[in-house]
Amino acid sequence: MRIAAYLLTILLSFSAGSLAPYVRASWQQPSPQEIDTATNGAFRDGLYLGQQDAQAGIAPHVSVGRWSSTADRSAFRAGYEQGYRGAE
Repeated sequence: MRIAAYLLTILLSFSAGSLAPYVRASWQQPSPQEIDTATNGAFRDGLYLGQQDAQAGIAPHVSVGRWSSTADRSAFRAGYEQGYRGAE
């Protein structure tokens, strides 16, 4: 019985090892731009509000005044437009 358990353990470890290259190849690291948009609060805020407006049937209205810096306003606008287009 003990030998069968050892053989089963060895068989499972070799099976997992042979599948590792396939699992690793299917996962791709996100691009720096994808990471930036996923962690940018202004972009995510715009994305959410754009989706909400599109689902409610409201005409697009980008309220960039919510953000003070030019970079944040630009990110908000990009997120809003992406969210609005994606929810239609």
